Amino acid sequence: MPDLKLLALDSEDLEVISATTQDAVVRVGDMGYAKADRRFALLMNRYAWEEGSKSPQRKRAALHFDRVDDVKVIYHDKRECVVRNVEIKANAVFSIADKDLTDCSK
Repeated sequence: MPDLKLLALDSEDLEVISATTQDAVVRVGDMGYAKADRRFALLMNRYAWEEGSKSPQRKRAALHFDRVDDVKVIYHDKRECVVRNVEIKANAVFSIADKDLTDCSK
């Protein structure tokens, strides 16, 4: 099956993208903000549910948001952590709290 490519133009489209990333695993270090381009991007490993097999495999995927005005990052230390179950909603702030971080290492 070819790679899945999705584009969200409204909140309903965003729900579809959120469903495809619901079981994704994201490393905090794989997130970035290009201020000049106003783009926030992240890499993730997500389950490829669309493959239809009994044991879906993880696929590497990229996700980006354009027209992002600001990103705030607060690191309490230099840990490298994983974020599981990423949820994306329209008209909401995308945030990750310490309680969402797992498998941390220094």
